[in-house]
Amino acid sequence: MHRRVGEITHWQCEQRGECKARIHTKGMEIVKRTNGHLHAPDVQATACSEIKAGIKRKARDTQDGSHHIIGEGMLTAPEGTAAKLPKLDSLKRTIQRQRASVLSAPVQPTALSELVLPAEYQRTAKGAGLIKIMIFLKKSKKSDFFDLNQIFLI
Repeated sequence: MHRRVGEITHWQCEQRGECKARIHTKGMEIVKRTNGHLHAPDVQATACSEIKAGIKRKARDTQDGSHHIIGEGMLTAPEGTAAKLPKLDSLKRTIQRQRASVLSAPVQPTALSELVLPAEYQRTAKGAGLIKIMIFLKKSKKSDFFDLNQIFLI
C-alpha cells in the first residue's frame, strides 16, 4: 500500500524504482489502473511472503519449536525460494516476536492507581480466585526470603 485517501487505497509495485504500475482500490474492488508492469512476476517473492505469513500464524497458534515451524513452512516451498527467505536467525526472531505479542504480560504500572490485574491473572488454571499479597523487603534480605520453606500469614 502506498497511501489511503478516504475510501480509496493507492497501491504501487514493490519494485518502485523500476516499475510505474499502480492501482487504486475501494474495498476489494479495483477502480483504476495506471501503467503496466515493466517486469515479469516474481513467483519466489510471492512464495516467500506466503511462507513467512504461515510461519507467523503457526508461531501464534502453536508451541512447536522454531526449527519445526520453519521446516514445515519450507516443505511446500517452490525450488529456489529458500535463497530469498531471511536468515534462519531472523526467522527464529520473527517467531519469538509473534509469541511475545500473544503472551505479553501486562504493562508495568507507574502509580498505585494504575495497578489493575487483567482477568486472566486473577484466577488459577482451575478457575479458583487468588489472594493478592504484596511483600516489601530490603534487597539484602531477598535471598533469605526465597530460601524459606513456609510463610505464615496472621
